[in-house]
Amino acid sequence: MPWVYILHLERPLAHARHYSGCTAELQNRLKAHALGQGSAFTRHLAKIGIEWKLGALFQVKEDLNTIRGVERILKDQHHAPDYCPLCRSRPARLPGATVVPVSAAPFPTDSRGIKEAAASASSIRNRKDSHEQLHDPGLPNLQDQQ
Repeated sequence: MPWVYILHLERPLAHARHYSGCTAELQNRLKAHALGQGSAFTRHLAKIGIEWKLGALFQVKEDLNTIRGVERILKDQHHAPDYCPLCRSRPARLPGATVVPVSAAPFPTDSRGIKEAAASASSIRNRKDSHEQLHDPGLPNLQDQQ
């Protein structure tokens, strides 16, 4: 499903207070941004420790050119704050897009929450791998050798 999104920075980076992007895989793209593997801008945010929240989310039901056109409105005119509910109590409507409440997302929508979820999943995988290594049938069983 095609999405256009606005990341609201917790503190400005020079003049920038927002990042806008588009994707078909929202959860994966947000995770990449949070873990410093997304765009050059969000990689830099991760490197210097600026956290962000998903400020606005828009669904676009058109082709890729329309999606990129909607994203361009935000990027070229530097109007992301006009469409960000965290900045405006009555955000502007984005032409060609339907607003989707961020609270409807079934996954973390802020950089801290995404990093915590990724760390937790990694910890669970590591524990599972350690457990499997302890019980590897290819290894000799120490109890049988006694």
